Amino acid sequence: MPLFTGVVPPVVTPLTADFGVDWGSFTRTLEHLIGAGVHGLFVLGSTSEVVFHDEPTRRRIVEHAVKVANGRAPVLVGVIDPTTDRVIGHARIAEAAGADAVVVTAPFYTRTNQAETIDHFRYVRTAIDLPVIAYDIPVCVGMKLERATTVALAREGTIAGLKDSSGDDGNLRYVLQDMRNDAGFFGMTGSEIVVDSCLAMGAHGVVPGLANVDPHGYVRLWTLMQAGDHGGARAEQERLCRLFEMVWVSLGRTSAGSAGVGAFKTGSAFLRNRRVASMGRAAMHALMEATGETVNLGIEDDGEVVFISQIESHDTLRAFFRAGSRGAMHASGVGKALLAEFPEHRVRQICAVRRLERFTEHTITDLGKLLSELAQGRRNGWALDDEERSLGMRCVAAPIFNEHAEAIAGVSVSGPAVRVTPRKLDDYGPMVRRAADEITRSIG
Repeated sequence: MPLFTGVVPPVVTPLTADFGVDWGSFTRTLEHLIGAGVHGLFVLGSTSEVVFHDEPTRRRIVEHAVKVANGRAPVLVGVIDPTTDRVIGHARIAEAAGADAVVVTAPFYTRTNQAETIDHFRYVRTAIDLPVIAYDIPVCVGMKLERATTVALAREGTIAGLKDSSGDDGNLRYVLQDMRNDAGFFGMTGSEIVVDSCLAMGAHGVVPGLANVDPHGYVRLWTLMQAGDHGGARAEQERLCRLFEMVWVSLGRTSAGSAGVGAFKTGSAFLRNRRVASMGRAAMHALMEATGETVNLGIEDDGEVVFISQIESHDTLRAFFRAGSRGAMHASGVGKALLAEFPEHRVRQICAVRRLERFTEHTITDLGKLLSELAQGRRNGWALDDEERSLGMRCVAAPIFNEHAEAIAGVSVSGPAVRVTPRKLDDYGPMVRRAADEITRSIG
């Protein structure tokens, strides 16, 4: 039977504000995919932004993925570089780290032909004791793996399978037809939107970037096709097609590659944040009733605070933030509650990029003073916005943590300064802290 089948997402690599790998988020992404029942994990592919990572980072990504997967799903590793010797170097590192297979493109930048490309794959396969999967992605490497090339490599045992991201489904069909008598060969589509069609014509699986957002949907689609329920599979595929339209939102401002990977990362993060908002509604509502003031839930995104959920006060004179509103972290209760839990180097980086803009006479614009206030907030368990963003409005906020003890959101009580007096802030602080703790427990 084929070595690999099913849904094998190309895993996104979450990054920090200074472009290092966000290892906590990477772990959660891997766990999310494994928990959804995917059949494998493809790291260091195009969706993983492989070409932007240096060799030490690539090595650590592979080691981390193998450690987290812990045998629950095979780990396929992209060993993508322009020249054969570099590819072999990456492949040996992947093999030492415990990868289950390596994924190899044609050489690129230098102009090669099909014969030289066949040699390229042979050299890589000879250098390691791991299965080699051919990755056909001409849009990135400038060469299409022709039908004859792929079939020759498969029949001689150089490659175990094919990941076809060429968009040429006719060529994939011919390869599958040519290899139909080889029970060990597999061919997978890299498309998100014609998976049902490709599976119907004999493909053995799918490598969809959109699975970072909705892995359950692709697992359902695979299961429906295996059960012969083509009508159900078509309905699920069409739902995923609608979801896939997210990749076009930023076109015009960003390249196609950036738009796609950015959409997958944003969509994945949105779903996690939506879970926080959903799980926090009961605690937020109870906090609003107890204080009589508006309660907000916010997250950090690109060095700003973004409000994603709100329970409004019943009072006519009240604080109000539209969902999706963004604000400066240094002048926000939620922002400061989160900054207080971030490492100091990250706080400094955010402040350097975003600047400590003055909004009112109470805004903190000195980094040393801000760091001192964050330390005090960390000791208290809550942070204050004392008319620092808007005159006449005060706020108290506390951080919400995930299962890895990382601050991922904040909950706040906000209201007019005539009601939310300094004395009330002292009363509300412990109440907000308890609500944040309750939300933390509810999200596990």
